[in-house]
Amino acid sequence: MKKIKFPVIIILIIICSSISNISYCQRSSDLGIMLSTNDLNRLILEYRKPFSEEHRFKIGASYGESSNQDPWERIIAVNDSLFTERVTTNSIKAVNLRFGVERQIKASMFSFGADLLIGYRSTTRSRKNSYMLLGNAGSWRNPHPYLNPEGFDPKESQIRRHFIIPGLQWHLSMELPLGSKEQLFLNIVYAAQLGMERHLKDTDIHDPLNEYGDLGSAPTLTLFNAHSRFGIGLKYKLGNKKVKESL
Repeated sequence: MKKIKFPVIIILIIICSSISNISYCQRSSDLGIMLSTNDLNRLILEYRKPFSEEHRFKIGASYGESSNQDPWERIIAVNDSLFTERVTTNSIKAVNLRFGVERQIKASMFSFGADLLIGYRSTTRSRKNSYMLLGNAGSWRNPHPYLNPEGFDPKESQIRRHFIIPGLQWHLSMELPLGSKEQLFLNIVYAAQLGMERHLKDTDIHDPLNEYGDLGSAPTLTLFNAHSRFGIGLKYKLGNKKVKESL
């Protein structure tokens, strides 16, 4: 897939800005829903309430999930007919609450703002053996692992790590009215955020091979987290109070 060049994005924004011959000041509250390019902020809900002609108070929440496998795998054993690796996978779930202020740029469809973020994230890290068995036909295959009566691989280990993530976010937003009533708006956003991951505790520990034995004595982790994302969604205006000015 070809990447869209930055000048093309600028041209599209200029075209979208020129299709409307009305500038507006939104004085009504609205509700919004958005999908973003970041897995851990995939679904975003937001409520905005004006407190002046150009400023709005915002409160919102986001939810996302992500899973990945470590690119490196530890080789356990190798012989003529069996190849054994230790595979590590991570499953992440995240929830964020945000409180902020947004300012409309004069009477245009553009606005910018900043938010205070309070996030929670849980990361489930698991390790298990992966087997490649040489069959009679000379081809390698992955057999089902041996399961004990409880229904899990006896050599599989797991730990769930919990984090709280305070942070800050800034964003640039563009809104395009859909329809003549200007009650529904297409919302396009670019946002960047910086947070600090603070480790709280570990739970759901199953560690038959003592792979997580050193975590209990490890200091509490504090890590910086930063990312940027694009989002697109809809905003629905509650009520119909607005001021129109002909350009």
